[in-house]
Amino acid sequence: MINYIKGKKEQAFFYLNLQLLRLTSPSSLPFLPSFLSSVHRLFEKVVAYFDAFLNLIPLSFVLGFYVSYVATRWWQQFLAIPWPDK
Repeated sequence: MINYIKGKKEQAFFYLNLQLLRLTSPSSLPFLPSFLSSVHRLFEKVVAYFDAFLNLIPLSFVLGFYVSYVATRWWQQFLAIPWPDK
């Protein structure tokens, strides 16, 4: 089962790299501006969607939780360091 999953991951990785290579090849350069403009429009839609919800919860409130989480993780990592005097 593991080899089956590993093979699928490798196939997906190969397919992704093949598509990126095909996208950046010289033969696809005439189509690149239309692709980039569609990606740009999609990005603008995503930004507008998240901007609508940004006013519901203040960013500083969410940032406080994130900083607290990062500081807690850092402190746990610091306490896990083996000191030579123990």
